[in-house]
Amino acid sequence: MTYLFSDPSSIPDFDKLGGELHEAGRMPLRLPTVDFYTADLVGKLAAPSAVAGADVIPSRPSLGIYLLIERGHADPSSLLDVEGVAGIWWYHGGSSPSAYISDAHGLQLTYLYLDADPVDVARRLEPLLEERWSSEEVEGLLAAPFYSIVPFEWDRHLPTRGSATETMTPT
Repeated sequence: MTYLFSDPSSIPDFDKLGGELHEAGRMPLRLPTVDFYTADLVGKLAAPSAVAGADVIPSRPSLGIYLLIERGHADPSSLLDVEGVAGIWWYHGGSSPSAYISDAHGLQLTYLYLDADPVDVARRLEPLLEERWSSEEVEGLLAAPFYSIVPFEWDRHLPTRGSATETMTPT
């Protein structure tokens, strides 16, 4: 999940609201937080096939995203040539403004917005990522496809009840 803030000083109030919503039972299918970073947007691109400008890529309909978290900084524009990638936004992390936010200094977070099935795009990205990481310009820490949420199908790609669901919400 990604939220865009124009002023980092609003993050503590946002975090407090999230805790209150959880306590009120408003997040019944919430997965546990893995990490929390702050970062600055440094680049954005749109594929010609997207028929939209780079500024609106995150707001246009997509089938999902592919998230890259890397140590170091490298231009991801070559990934735009992969079939199914409609656009790319990337961020450079910085030092944490708060004790509850991980220090993202030196990290690059890259979102590839997808027009094709995320798992299929992941397969097409694999050789490019292997090449990217073998250059040693960046170190791959996470590369993962995610499906878009479909309204009223909130649990579409979550574990089924009776399996891992019991571990989905923090205690």
